[in-house]
Amino acid sequence: MTSQRKLPVNAICFVGVLISFLILECIENFMPTWKIPIIVVKGLTSAIPVGLALFSAIKLPDYFNIGFTSVLFTYFIGDILIRINFVAGVIAFFVANLLMSVVFLKIGKFSRLQLIIYLVALIIGLVILIIFKESLTSFFYPILVYAFIVIFMMISSLGMQPMVRMGAIVFFVSDLLLGVGLAGFGNPVLSFISLGFYYIAICILANAAYKRTFE
Repeated sequence: MTSQRKLPVNAICFVGVLISFLILECIENFMPTWKIPIIVVKGLTSAIPVGLALFSAIKLPDYFNIGFTSVLFTYFIGDILIRINFVAGVIAFFVANLLMSVVFLKIGKFSRLQLIIYLVALIIGLVILIIFKESLTSFFYPILVYAFIVIFMMISSLGMQPMVRMGAIVFFVSDLLLGVGLAGFGNPVLSFISLGFYYIAICILANAAYKRTFE
């Protein structure tokens, strides 16, 4: 007797995000004045991983799944807001990274080595931001505060399972590329890669919740 094949919900979500992201990029490049559809498609692209995490949380409503769903929903809000008001979007992402750090600290481990790595990364990040302070103009201080928490989020993920670590690191790389763009070195290719990495990161994080729940 053959076992019934399960519907690959997580794979369908990944494909859905990819298609939605490509549609978003087509609108951005060929119909940039079409503002409302851009926001709608952007929201849909972020909402798909949120739906996957929520699906997992409904099936297994533990701290991990509920925490990840809350974080991804906050990322979803930030993804919408950043299109309307950059500072408001950054604040939403700051809150999301703060929530993510709390989840990591609650579930994983934060060792002395991670603390040392964090302090070293802070010093390096601070020096780099000071070098490009003039290029960042009025965004310098919001980005400085945001950098402190996103670095902490990434370092605190090192005590988590491999898939979660991968998602956090990819998210950090996305923010790093975004910062390069804000420092005056941006171009359409860099923007595409940064946004692509962001969607890959939230898909990986949502998939981590799904896999531990259903596999």
